[in-house]
Amino acid sequence: MKTINHLFSLLIIVSLITFSNCGDSKKDPEPTEAEKTTKLLTAATWKLQSLTIDGVSDNNFFKGLTITFSATGYTTTNGDPIWPASGTWDYTDGPTSARKIKRNDNVEVTIDEITASNLTLSLQWDKTTTGGRTSSIPGKHIFKLTP
Repeated sequence: MKTINHLFSLLIIVSLITFSNCGDSKKDPEPTEAEKTTKLLTAATWKLQSLTIDGVSDNNFFKGLTITFSATGYTTTNGDPIWPASGTWDYTDGPTSARKIKRNDNVEVTIDEITASNLTLSLQWDKTTTGGRTSSIPGKHIFKLTP
């Protein structure tokens, strides 16, 4: 009987130790806004749906524009000169907001909206280029894209 009591006591002690450690397991920290935004940016190749320049719709520029983001870079098609064929980027407003990025050409881009199905980017473009294979006009450009 003593042996059974000792075994039973030992079983209770082991159970208490085991179950008391269950609540101590470290949970994964919540992802930062930068991690969430980067995950959404990199999840798809984004295709231009509409463009406004200073509030005026303009679908003559950047037909067929696509942007593909990686964690620190991007590639585009049909975006020149406003969107170079490739480059790098980084957040300028920190990991808690993650709504402003600066490209390696020093152009700051604002992420106005980002979901799995919509991406709206805006930037101020101050140059005018016409002719040849590239065209642009100055003003606030708002790019609405979908995957």
